[in-house]
Amino acid sequence: MSNGPGDWNEWGRHVLLELERLGKSMKELHDNVEGVRRDIRELKTRATIYGSLAGMIASGIIVAIVKLLS
Repeated sequence: MSNGPGDWNEWGRHVLLELERLGKSMKELHDNVEGVRRDIRELKTRATIYGSLAGMIASGIIVAIVKLLS
């Protein structure tokens, strides 16, 4: 086994290639996380809207029933 400069250059290229690969993987992961965050925001917004509508409808029905009974 030789430890000449060529071996270190080869090892350095290997390390740089691996770092580039990991950087691309991290970018993909970051993009996926951003997509999940966007989806969660959208679902929270929809839940708020639908919950508000359901509450208004239920309140309207209760008010109507109370008026009919009084």
